[in-house]
Amino acid sequence: MTSTIQKKAAWFICTFLLQAITIFSFAQKKGQFIITREQMNQVNQITSPAKAILDEILAKDKTGTYVRYKKDLQALNEAKNAEQRRSITQKILTGYQSFFASVWKEAGIDEKSYQASIRQVFPSYMTEAIQFDYYLGFTMIISTIPPAPPPPPAPDKCLDVCSIAIGSLNGNSYLVSGGGGSYGNCFTRAHAWGAVAAFGEISSELKNNISIPGTFVNDARRLAISLTYDMKIEATAFAVLGASVASASVWNGWTRQSIMVFSPIIFANSRMQQTTIQENFVVDKSAIANFPVNAGSSVMNAVISGSWCNAEASNIRWSVCETK
Repeated sequence: MTSTIQKKAAWFICTFLLQAITIFSFAQKKGQFIITREQMNQVNQITSPAKAILDEILAKDKTGTYVRYKKDLQALNEAKNAEQRRSITQKILTGYQSFFASVWKEAGIDEKSYQASIRQVFPSYMTEAIQFDYYLGFTMIISTIPPAPPPPPAPDKCLDVCSIAIGSLNGNSYLVSGGGGSYGNCFTRAHAWGAVAAFGEISSELKNNISIPGTFVNDARRLAISLTYDMKIEATAFAVLGASVASASVWNGWTRQSIMVFSPIIFANSRMQQTTIQENFVVDKSAIANFPVNAGSSVMNAVISGSWCNAEASNIRWSVCETK
């Protein structure tokens, strides 16, 4: 009977991952992800022997610590907002660090060997971005550098974009997942979370709402864009009986800041970045619609796991000047 249940659970995990990763790969085209379906499958296959060893050790835990951990993770999954998830995450990371470190030591996992195999899954430009954390979890970080600013223009007409900007929200979620976003003059935020077996994504876009002709006349003059904002991205992925992934990004036409955290076996991987982005560049009038400010968050979990992420661009200072 137990064997039948285990086989059904394994079938469910594989089926879910194939379906969810297909969606995951599709979302990648919109700039929120940096891992493909095939790469995810390969990582799961590589780490499955280590996972089997750890599951056997955790099943024999007599202290009740692992049971409490799963209950705390359930509380995380039931949290109502990003602030609650942030607080519960810190409590879990602090409270169970020594327990999972002990379990990992007992398992005797050859980390370097597994890490080398995982790196081989990805092309060289992605391998360079991998930062391994505990328990074979890893992070990929993208941080593009704004282009060198052009010479200061001699403006004919300038406007404050925040006074006319408009926003929109887009997202999908499957099974036990959700998210939300908000925007205004002048900020944009996106938050996603997932529990048990789930996939979820949310993006919040702030458009400049400039029309050509309309806001500016349709002629050969170009538009000088000045954009500064405070960027914050954070992502946390917990694994229990399945892998967990979380990704957060803030981007516009030139610059992208992204974090993807992957927890393949046990416990968690968590990262946060904050910085101020400043850009100055010139574009053709016909291209002005290609430069919104975006915040995107996405999660994917298999069976019992949990993840959440948050992305925001706030305190935006945004101007566009017509220039010769």
